[in-house]
Amino acid sequence: MPLFLGALSLFVAPDFGLAKNEIKIVTTTKTFADLVKVVGGDLVKVDYVAPPNQNVHFVEPRPSDILRLSKADLFVHGGLDLELWRAPLAEASGKSQFFDGGPRQLDLSEGLLLLEIPEGPLSRAQGDIHVFGNPHYWTSPENAKIIVKTIADKLSELSPENKKLFEENLNRYLGELDKKILEWKEKLTPWKGKPIVVYHNSWPYLADFAGLEIAGFVEPKPGIPPTAKHIQQLLGIMKEKKIKVIIKETFFENKTPKKLSEQTGAVVINLPISVGETKEARDYISMIDSMVTQITQAFEKEMSHD
Repeated sequence: MPLFLGALSLFVAPDFGLAKNEIKIVTTTKTFADLVKVVGGDLVKVDYVAPPNQNVHFVEPRPSDILRLSKADLFVHGGLDLELWRAPLAEASGKSQFFDGGPRQLDLSEGLLLLEIPEGPLSRAQGDIHVFGNPHYWTSPENAKIIVKTIADKLSELSPENKKLFEENLNRYLGELDKKILEWKEKLTPWKGKPIVVYHNSWPYLADFAGLEIAGFVEPKPGIPPTAKHIQQLLGIMKEKKIKVIIKETFFENKTPKKLSEQTGAVVINLPISVGETKEARDYISMIDSMVTQITQAFEKEMSHD
């Protein structure tokens, strides 16, 4: 546990007990906070830990985050090994019920079909491999439908007298998502099967939803900075497969993707992977809207240059 987390935990007094009409919730990300809010409505007060414009794997919680969590009724997180700081934060809060598997925590990966679960022995030589499967599952709106159901079930468990309201909010949101999914699929259909390059391995769920093929990575291995040798190999792949779209997260460097773009004519797009990461990603639905719009515009630009 980081030293400041351990020191502060000595001064945090555990506190449980739902307020009459409000459930206090801390989530690890703003995306999860948004999805909790659409189900909980006015019956929940939601705070989040990770700043939207940072890599969620490497966030360092602040003392204020620990204090907020110590006063919360529920801790909502991504599970798997998404947040490397999750266990120390829960421990620092002084509430064992927030530990993985505890009754006052909610793992949003439950019930999802996870991609890229590694097989065989793992080693650090493979880079930052996710041992339980790729944890960036919320980038598929099909998974968001399962996530909000998981949230509704947990809120109904904590506040059974409000179960009907949670279910009404859930069904209303599922209706919105279903309508948008049809719209997004229609926009993406012309580009089905197209190869793309991504910076980090954050996008398999989005690629699966969009029907795109991830044909290469800017990183030679997950979490390993690109080398000159790898970039030359990647350029060869891009020219061979005529790859014209590069997707990157906003918080990764731009120099290497720009170099690849200059030598191949590929369009580089910065996609928000979290709600609040860009001004367009105001909530979950607008975040996916932004992704689909940028992908569609990138391929349309590619077509116009052919």
